Amino acid sequence: MITLQGKLPKNLAVAVSGGIDSVAALHFLCNKHNVTIVHINHNEGNSEASAAFVDALAREYSCPLIYKKVTDSKPSNSSLEEFWRNQR
Repeated sequence: MITLQGKLPKNLAVAVSGGIDSVAALHFLCNKHNVTIVHINHNEGNSEASAAFVDALAREYSCPLIYKKVTDSKPSNSSLEEFWRNQR
């Protein structure tokens, strides 16, 4: 676990899923920091829509975007959460 004491660094990488929590964090951090957005497309459900939304946010905030799409198949002996964590 990382604990922060004092100010955050000027340059940050922020994981943005496209959900309200990560978008709010992005909005807050972009006010005073140079943010690089990191988005993982888990290739499930509405992943393509989320990826497009995060891409639009990156353009709106003029932030670099690091993007990865999971293309591997989940092994039968692991949970979905474990598989996604290992892919990240």
